[in-house]
Amino acid sequence: MTFIGPELPKHVTEATTKAKEGHWGRSGAAVHSNINTTNVSTYKFNGKSHGKRVLLESDRKSVEERARDAATASVDLKWNTQQRAAAGLRNLGNTCYLNSVLQCITHTPPLANLVLQRHHTSNCPLNPKPGCAFCLLENHILRCLNLPNGQAAPTEIYAQLKSFAKDFTHGRQEDAHELLRYAIEALHQSCLKQAGRKEDGPAALGPSGQYKVKRTVIENMFGGVMQSQVKCLGCGFESNTNEPIMDLSLEVGGMGASVTRALGLLTAAERLDGQNKYRCGGCKKLQAASKRLHLLSAPNILVVHLKRFDMTFAGKIQRHVAFEEILRMDPHMSPTSLDRSVVYGLY
Repeated sequence: MTFIGPELPKHVTEATTKAKEGHWGRSGAAVHSNINTTNVSTYKFNGKSHGKRVLLESDRKSVEERARDAATASVDLKWNTQQRAAAGLRNLGNTCYLNSVLQCITHTPPLANLVLQRHHTSNCPLNPKPGCAFCLLENHILRCLNLPNGQAAPTEIYAQLKSFAKDFTHGRQEDAHELLRYAIEALHQSCLKQAGRKEDGPAALGPSGQYKVKRTVIENMFGGVMQSQVKCLGCGFESNTNEPIMDLSLEVGGMGASVTRALGLLTAAERLDGQNKYRCGGCKKLQAASKRLHLLSAPNILVVHLKRFDMTFAGKIQRHVAFEEILRMDPHMSPTSLDRSVVYGLY
C-alpha cells in the first residue's frame, strides 16, 4: 500500500502543495545528465550512440560530478507529462508478487519522471553492463510506460531476480512486500555507490535526526525518520533515538482493523513502570517513564506494510482491513518535527 504526499515540502526544491486527481504534488528541480562515458567510450544521448571520445581529466571529473548529482537529485511528486496506464504484465509462473510490485513501482510518479528522462542509465558507470538493479528497473519501467494498453513480460527482471532478493526462487510464490523492500533497498544502494556516499542508516543522520549528508533520489522518495522517545516522568528528561525508514509495518490484528487505527496503536504512548521502570539518563534514577514511537520526518512516498500473519495461530489474518484514500499523519508526528499538516493520497 503506497501513499503519495505529504503536503508540506522539506526535501524537495521549490515545492508547492496541490490536490489534483487524488494526488498531492510538489514541484521540484530534477538534475540529470545524458552523458555516460569512461576513459574511451561511447557516450549516449537519449539512448543513441554518438561515437567515440577520449576524456581529459577535467572531462572525467565532470562526468563523476554529474553522476553524483543524478544519484542525489530532488524529485517531483507530480507526473511531468500526461500518462496513461502502462503495459499489463504477463504471469511467468507464480509471478503475481513480482508483477504487483513492478506495477506499483512503475506508476510511482517521481520515479517514472526520472525514468522517462533516462535519469539513471545515462549516468550509471555500469550501464550497459549487467549487475545494476536500477538500470534493470529503469529499462523495464521505460518499456512499459511506452507501451500503454499493451502487455509485456518482465523476463529480464525475472531472470535476474536474485539481483534484488538472493533468497527468492523461480517458480515459487514469494512475498510481495518483501520484494518491494528488497527492490527499494537495491535502488538505494545503487545510488549510494553512484554518489560515492559511505554513510547509510543511522550514520547518515545528525544528532537532531536530520540528514547530515545529501540524500539519494530514493531517500528523497521513500525515506523518512522514525523517532523513539523515552520521557522520564520524574524529572522530564527525554532520550531520543532516530532511525531512517523506507516503510511502516503495521499490526492489523483485532476487530475493526484499519490503517488509521493501526497507526494509532503504533504511535501510542506506553508507560514503563513497576518492574519495567526506566533508568533515567538525566536524574540517574529508576523512574516511571513514557515511551513512544512517532515520525520525525515524513517520507514523500509512504509505503505501508500490513502484518497479516498471526504468530499466535501461525496463520494469515483473513479479516477485512479498512483503509482511506486520504491519510492524515499529524497525530503521529513528533512535536519537534518540521513537517506540518502531513496529508497523503492513496495511489
